[in-house]
Amino acid sequence: MSILKVPRLGHPVLRKRAQDVSAEFLATREAQLLIDSMIETMYEYIGVGLAAPQVHESLAIAVIESRGPRGDIPLTVLVNPAVTV
Repeated sequence: MSILKVPRLGHPVLRKRAQDVSAEFLATREAQLLIDSMIETMYEYIGVGLAAPQVHESLAIAVIESRGPRGDIPLTVLVNPAVTV
């Protein structure tokens, strides 16, 4: 695991559409290392969430965790999330 580099606002990687993640890739050691490093990076930046494009990986993966007066969200890994209105 390691702290990953986070791009600044306006970087092209933040504007690209993230690619869906296959079950085969998700089962790899590479994917687990990415997720573990994303969690470590989120903690380092004292954040409540981090998406893969925020660490230069154009993949549909995000990690979240929050504790506060509005309620708690346990450490959660989202893969291929879809927002429905």
